[in-house]
Amino acid sequence: MRRVVYLLGSVLVTSLATGLALISIFTLGFCPLTYSLPLLIPLFFSFGFLSGMRYGKEASEGKNLVKGLEGDERRIVEILLAKGGKAFQREIAREIGAVRTTRALKKLEAKGIVKRERIGKVNLVILQ
Repeated sequence: MRRVVYLLGSVLVTSLATGLALISIFTLGFCPLTYSLPLLIPLFFSFGFLSGMRYGKEASEGKNLVKGLEGDERRIVEILLAKGGKAFQREIAREIGAVRTTRALKKLEAKGIVKRERIGKVNLVILQ
């Protein structure tokens, strides 16, 4: 999976650099980067590769976080990871149950894994 992310990041950034060169060719009639473009493409490719590595590392850290948890705590972290790191407590409670969610969230807060923010009458649960 990581290799795919690295490759996609690299291809995306390289495509953007090539697209910018083409736009300047069509608008200006020439590309001011003509001589340096062969040098810049590997640079952009490397930037995309490193961006992909960072994304892959963040995804693997989330998996490592889940490995150390059990039961409801693990399920809550999985739900938060699936929802981008944030979810309302009531959304989690629909899947797990209100009492079990509250108890598990208290344990996760004590461990410093999640944080709850009060927004009006609802709680937003944020993965730390």
